[in-house]
Amino acid sequence: MTMKKLAFFNGTLFGLALAAGAAAGAALALKQDVVKEFIAPSVDEGADLIDNRKRAIRKSMAAHQNN
Repeated sequence: MTMKKLAFFNGTLFGLALAAGAAAGAALALKQDVVKEFIAPSVDEGADLIDNRKRAIRKSMAAHQNN
């Protein structure tokens, strides 16, 4: 293999590795955005629903005990 071909081959491998790293970084950033925008609010809403349900049960039990 001549030096010119070797340099081209090494440059191509470096370029592919760089592109793969950039793609992985973009995927990670997208995943974090998805977690922040969709999953985290869903968890918060779920916690609110559970709290509301617990509150309703306590209120119902208190009303039942008073009667």
